[in-house]
Amino acid sequence: MINFNQLLEKFTLPLTIVLSISLLIGAYFFIQRFDGSRANPPDNQQITVDIAGAVNQPGVYAFTAEQIVEDAIKAAGGLSDQADLTLMAKIINRAALLQDHGKVYIPVAGDTALSISASATFPPAPLLILLAVPEETVSLISMRLLQPN
Repeated sequence: MINFNQLLEKFTLPLTIVLSISLLIGAYFFIQRFDGSRANPPDNQQITVDIAGAVNQPGVYAFTAEQIVEDAIKAAGGLSDQADLTLMAKIINRAALLQDHGKVYIPVAGDTALSISASATFPPAPLLILLAVPEETVSLISMRLLQPN
């Protein structure tokens, strides 16, 4: 009967080579699986964005993933005469990348930052954060209660 230790001594080099190759192959596939470049969408990926408010042709448009808010404004026919340029300069980042299934709202003259933010979806905030800003707590809670889930 052959002893395990004798087999191990006899085949140490071939076993080491096979195990090393197996580890290298496994590491290669592991790295490929978690490669960060795959997490980013390709530049030519189509996304859709809703643009509304003070633009000449509001609607849903298709863009590529590398396009920005300024491209969406141009696609919607540019800013209309009712655009509030002062408020827009404060709340709109025209250089921001567009988000798939996102919405770009261009403020109309007479809009306020509060009325625009009231239409946004707010994630739930812990009560401790709300208590830190008591003057805004009531308005935040009332906006959340008015929003459908």
